[in-house]
Amino acid sequence: MNRPHVTPGDLASSAPGQQSLAVDGDEVQSTVAELLEQVDALDASGVDTDDSGEQLAALARQAELLERAHTVLTETLDKIDRV
Repeated sequence: MNRPHVTPGDLASSAPGQQSLAVDGDEVQSTVAELLEQVDALDASGVDTDDSGEQLAALARQAELLERAHTVLTETLDKIDRV
């Protein structure tokens, strides 16, 4: 099946009253970059402690941030796929 190439910046509202499927590529990129910077900052700060609870908390926070970035990307792809 051939579909037209759609970029994240394309608008895809197909019916009046339907939720806009517009995707702002710059916003998506900015949001994901910010989340990844937070992950990197946690990694760079390192947990210099023998407290495994603190290490696990830092790892859990990184996992949460990565999950949020994944969700942003997945939702964006879903919007683009609906075009």
